[in-house]
Amino acid sequence: AVLCRRLATKYHYAHSGFPDLTLWNVLTKQIVFVEVKTDSDKPSVKQKQWMHYLKDNKINVEFCYIGVHTKRTQSRNC
Repeated sequence: AVLCRRLATKYHYAHSGFPDLTLWNVLTKQIVFVEVKTDSDKPSVKQKQWMHYLKDNKINVEFCYIGVHTKRTQSRNC
């Protein structure tokens, strides 16, 4: 509901920067939003704002770092 409220009331501001992936676990009924970044890519201001908004509303969010120069795939919470 908080997600829909943000988009409905602040669409002009919140329509960009939303995480790349939405993952749903059918067994646990848990959702997680993931922002994927490459070796040289950094989150934009709007992406960071979305990640903080989701986290502040107790919605699971993560950054996932992938790429050629990454020794291993990294995942970290916002």
